[in-house]
Amino acid sequence: MLDLSPIPIIDGHCHAFYLSEEPLGPHDLEEQVGLLAAHTPQYLFPARYHTRAASAVPPERRALDEQFGVPQTWAYVRRAATSTIFFRLFLKRLARFLDCEPTVAAVTVARNEAAADMAAYAGRLLRDASVQAMVIDEGMPRPLDVDGFIQAMPIPVRRLLNMRATLEDLMATHETFDDIAEAYRAEITDAVQRRRYVGLKSHIAYTSGLDVWKPSAAQAREAFSRFKRGESDAWKEVDSYFFRLALTEARRLGVPVQIHTGVGGVGIYLNRCNPLLLEDVLKDDALHGTMIVLLHAGYPWASEVGFLTNAFPNVYADISFTLPYTHASMPQHLLELLELAPLCKVMYGSDTYLFPELQWLTAHLARQHLGAALERLVQAGAFTSDEAEDAALDLLHNNAARLYGLDVVSAVAV
Repeated sequence: MLDLSPIPIIDGHCHAFYLSEEPLGPHDLEEQVGLLAAHTPQYLFPARYHTRAASAVPPERRALDEQFGVPQTWAYVRRAATSTIFFRLFLKRLARFLDCEPTVAAVTVARNEAAADMAAYAGRLLRDASVQAMVIDEGMPRPLDVDGFIQAMPIPVRRLLNMRATLEDLMATHETFDDIAEAYRAEITDAVQRRRYVGLKSHIAYTSGLDVWKPSAAQAREAFSRFKRGESDAWKEVDSYFFRLALTEARRLGVPVQIHTGVGGVGIYLNRCNPLLLEDVLKDDALHGTMIVLLHAGYPWASEVGFLTNAFPNVYADISFTLPYTHASMPQHLLELLELAPLCKVMYGSDTYLFPELQWLTAHLARQHLGAALERLVQAGAFTSDEAEDAALDLLHNNAARLYGLDVVSAVAV
């Protein structure tokens, strides 16, 4: 197998993680690592539970928890999490790194000891995984001291402006549609030109779906009025308008836009996340030339993303989410993407947050699985070993350095 360990990684799509030195509780690993449902508890219990629990005093809360089976549900979440291939892999790899037994209890104790100085521990993980730079979406998790996080990191960290969080903040502080649109343009410009953000990030797959409409300003203004009156169905036009506005501004400013594609948390519009739904956006002459990064290789639509990166010069892809959550099938997913995608347009990303261990593990798995996929292409006669190593260098490092203008990070050779 190709040895890709000498290649330092640029994580082109990830999130900041908390640097709190508060020790993990006995069930934190089971409840927060790797099981997506645990991060959207609003779907674990019915709405009437959340409504009543929000204002319940402790005795009432305990009665509600019993009525709605909350302890039993969280016990199931923990049991389900620990039975996944990903969690078992995570536990074994982290136990090896921490030199302890591969059990939840042993890893929790060893991790708490290692993370007594959380910033130093995170630095140790990043060095071990040879992560050389990070491009973070600062919109999640919130609230988080992003400036403090960047200062604490031993590597360069660059930011993406989260379009969803920005729009929500502006809608909370501005009354009229035109005021919000003007402020949205100004915020994007300020982020890129003054604060040196390297791109934008869209979650429209979560807020209304990838089947983006093309409303005029007048239509969006009218839809905004209806939305403010409580007509939730009007949001699609508003969301589509601001999505296109952001892409137009990104093109003007010369920065890429990352777009979530494929499945994700259960809060997503699962029937509207196929990247092919972006066809009208990609063919829109008004948006021609906007650099677009299709995140997560559109999982499970990797072949579709490969085609789109081939067909449209301004379209790129990253491989996050497929890493670290798929393992046995990961080389095959990569091959489905790489069959059609120009290798100079595919980038590494981890999409990890909360725990630095996830970023550490994902970087190691990326080298392992990409090496396996490229080795198959060498055996098939598509690449020489040297060409495969060059492709890996581009995918893990150089493509992101070029796209995001990371001149502080020099290109490397294997």
